[in-house]
This record gives sequence, C-alpha cells and structure tokens, in this order.
Amino acid sequence: MKKLCHVLVLVFLSIRATTLGKTTECGEERSCAILAELMSTVNEINDQLGGLNAKVDRLATDLEVLKTDSNKTLASTASISSQLGRHSTDFLSHDGRLRTHDVSQRNEYQLVQSEWT
Repeated sequence: MKKLCHVLVLVFLSIRATTLGKTTECGEERSCAILAELMSTVNEINDQLGGLNAKVDRLATDLEVLKTDSNKTLASTASISSQLGRHSTDFLSHDGRLRTHDVSQRNEYQLVQSEWT
C-alpha cells in the first residue's frame, strides 16, 4: 500500500514538474507554493495511512485472539457434548436397573402379601 502511494506521488510530482516548468528548484513563488502544498498533502496522507495501518494491525491481532478463543470454545463445547453423551448413557443404564429393581421389589412384595393372606 505504501509503495503504491509513493509511486503515485512520484508520478504526480513528475507530471506537476513538467507542467510547472523544467526546473526543479523553487525559482518561482507559485511553483514553490504548489510544491509545498503538495508535500504537505503527501505528508498528511502518509500520516493517515500510518494510522490506518496501525488500526489494521490491531484489528488483525484482535481477530487472531478472537479466532483462538473461538477455537477453544468449540473444543470445550465438543468436550461438554461428549461428557453429556456419556452421562446420558450412564443415566439410562441406571434408570433401567432401577426399573428392574422396582419390578423385583414389587414382585417380592406381592409374593409376601400372597403368603400372608
């Protein structure tokens, strides 16, 4: 981006120098004023580009941090999902055993009740 800016400034200066005359020194008041204004504008553009480059760098860093955090969150979510699957299987197994135990207890109770009557 900076190289492109420098090339454009050189092209602009070259074109401007040929329209102002062949001399590159500040022989005329008008050409000195135009050149000073041009250099001022170029410096402002460079300053703005420097600020934009710093912002882009900060955004790129923030994006990398966000991507890392997102990957950690996805890994954590996958781990939690896997644990929930295991717990669900364990729960169903325990539930089945409790139902079997409940049926067994009911059968024994009915057997004892029938013996008493």
